[in-house]
Amino acid sequence: MERREYGLSEAEFEAAFVTWWADRQDDHIAFVAERDEQAVGMAWLAVFDRMPQPRSLDRRAGNVQSVFVLDEHRNQGTGRALVEAVVAEARHLGLGYLILHPSRRAYPLYVRIGFAATDQILHMDLAGSHPLE
Repeated sequence: MERREYGLSEAEFEAAFVTWWADRQDDHIAFVAERDEQAVGMAWLAVFDRMPQPRSLDRRAGNVQSVFVLDEHRNQGTGRALVEAVVAEARHLGLGYLILHPSRRAYPLYVRIGFAATDQILHMDLAGSHPLE
């Protein structure tokens, strides 16, 4: 599994994932890269609604999630093609912006595609400690 993750067996995870996906098909869009009819990579676009404003009632945005390419297919443009497909779909849907949490390794790829660091978003790891605790 990715990042040496543990927990459910592959069969248990697959069954749980099928249930998860069935409940989220309206707001999660999957992209799959294939070579020789085999899946070699994936990316997800999670679309979420934002609070409406008087000037714009439809304020949707997107989160780029779980971009992954098998090791033997990396550095061949597959990741870039997946992310560009996500961006194209986000534009097609009229989303206001995209956010993501890239790995250090993938960070330069996202910058080359047009993502930029911002000081407008703060992040809190709710699984970690909180300064007010």
